[in-house]
Amino acid sequence: MPGLGLRAYASGRRVWLLQYRDAGGRTRRIGLGDVNALDPEKAREAARAHLTQKAVGSDPAAKRRADRQAMRVGELVASYLDHLERHARSSTLDQSRRNLNKYAASLHEEALTAVDRAAIHRLHKRLTASAGPVQANRTLSTLSALFAWGMRAGLAKDNPAALIPKNPETPKTRVLSDEELTLIWQATGSGGDYDRIVRLLMLTGCRREEIGGLRWSEVSGSLVTIPASRTKTGIVHEVSLPVLAREQLPERREGRDPVFGSGQGCFSGWSRSKERLDTSIARLRYSALAQTLADDDGIVSYALPPWGLHDFRRTLSTRLNEVGVDPHVVEALLGHAGAKQGIAGVYNRASYVRQKAEALDRWAAHVTALVA
Repeated sequence: MPGLGLRAYASGRRVWLLQYRDAGGRTRRIGLGDVNALDPEKAREAARAHLTQKAVGSDPAAKRRADRQAMRVGELVASYLDHLERHARSSTLDQSRRNLNKYAASLHEEALTAVDRAAIHRLHKRLTASAGPVQANRTLSTLSALFAWGMRAGLAKDNPAALIPKNPETPKTRVLSDEELTLIWQATGSGGDYDRIVRLLMLTGCRREEIGGLRWSEVSGSLVTIPASRTKTGIVHEVSLPVLAREQLPERREGRDPVFGSGQGCFSGWSRSKERLDTSIARLRYSALAQTLADDDGIVSYALPPWGLHDFRRTLSTRLNEVGVDPHVVEALLGHAGAKQGIAGVYNRASYVRQKAEALDRWAAHVTALVA
């Protein structure tokens, strides 16, 4: 269909676009929605509707600004994700895309004015039952951010996701045992990107996106310098890699700055990779237990109790504090904003590089002893 096309981003996201000329001869482009939310036929229908408006003397872009009811939630989502693509961290973009295109997909065909607090409340309640209370809360937060941005951009009149009570959440306290660390290490020996990332997270205590988005230009010998644009705190974070951690880095592929991932993008596919890892760990536990347990003992699952990559940070923090590493060094090692606050932070620019390196060497020695 003339004027209908796809806009592809380096991250892998694709959006349907309609390009046309208005009455003044100027080129106009309208985002119709994410390719995961609109199949080709629905995209063509949306494009024909906009071109029909133009044929009868109505500028689709102008009408969309003037008539809020003609705008669908999916269009607002496409515009918002385009904004995040240019202005937000990759972790924010990935989480927003997942929440909006997977968990809030049922809203995409709804007119903006038709989505009220009752509709958002129903979605939140439904997600609580199907995806869990935490995911329901995360989706609610993303929807609130979406509508708030829409109001600032003049595309939405209100924020129906505001003021809706969230589910109570229990603070996470999971600290991995030595046995669990050993199993995870044993299950990540394939040399693939995800396995290397998991081991680096275990050894450094970095956040998932800091390692998954790591670039060779950020690596200088044993020192990794994560720029402020890629840290949660917006502060440059320096990490001194122990020998065991450096051994997890892959060989550099020619023409690529990202350490992990394919093409010119960084690593993606976190959920599926974690599921495969959990399956591998369960197989390892079964192999070990099968030598001491009869087949008819009725053991249903050999998987570890629920755990996440973020648990490595809590585990590293707990263990280093237990062996007497200064708390402010541990905080700096984890890249917490509170490590250096106030007037002391203004004058102290040392970042505890040496102390952090010694602490990570100490932790790497412990892991080495476990997996040797």
